[in-house]
Amino acid sequence: MFWSNQPPLGLLEGNYFTNEGYFDVGNKGIVEIVTDETNKIINIEFNEYAAENYYASKYAGANKRLSDYAFLQAKNPRTDTTLVTVVNGITFVEKQMREENRVTGNFETVKGSSTTARQGLMAIAAELSEEIKQPSKTKYIGYTEDFGDGLIGRLQLTVMDGKIQTARYDEYFADQPEKINADQLKPYYRQSKYFSLDYNAATNNDFVTFSNDLTRKIIEQQSLTIEDSKLMQHPSFVSYQKLMQHISL
Repeated sequence: MFWSNQPPLGLLEGNYFTNEGYFDVGNKGIVEIVTDETNKIINIEFNEYAAENYYASKYAGANKRLSDYAFLQAKNPRTDTTLVTVVNGITFVEKQMREENRVTGNFETVKGSSTTARQGLMAIAAELSEEIKQPSKTKYIGYTEDFGDGLIGRLQLTVMDGKIQTARYDEYFADQPEKINADQLKPYYRQSKYFSLDYNAATNNDFVTFSNDLTRKIIEQQSLTIEDSKLMQHPSFVSYQKLMQHISL
């Protein structure tokens, strides 16, 4: 049973649209869409967060795509017949929407994920069907790079009227543990530093704190050039610098 958490590599710029909603007893779905100057979908990304009262308390409010939630699913006997996780369901629908350049109508869904897809994510995306036909006042600019050591860095910004509205920085672990150089990081494959529950428990949320402080500073200063001694001492700051140099505002 295989699934991938990898974001699109390289520079991505365009019109930005997003929508969210709740489904299936409290799960939260979020869709983000980026279109080009011809209003063609160049990226679409779904995320699902478990309900706050989720039966497995560890995953209450957790990002299902970028935590180890899919591994929990994979161990569940009912996936022995479907051989898919929520991540398979999400990425399968995303691929069709990108390739067919639409968010409405019928899409194929993988066995076992139809509820999440049809009642949740597809319905949330469909609400943007008219909006994405026009340019957006909010622009997206992001850069993602494979560092070659089993980590993939991702910097994402949304900008309106030349002002940075949101900033996100994350690092994704490779899909296969053997591609991760550092032995202590191998257990977290197919997850991200920001959303991995186990990684953050082991590191006392060190990366989350760094990422939150970094992105807050970016918005406050309206600049990607950060000269903060505490942030600059963090091991991930060098990785951030590798990404930010590819983005011009």
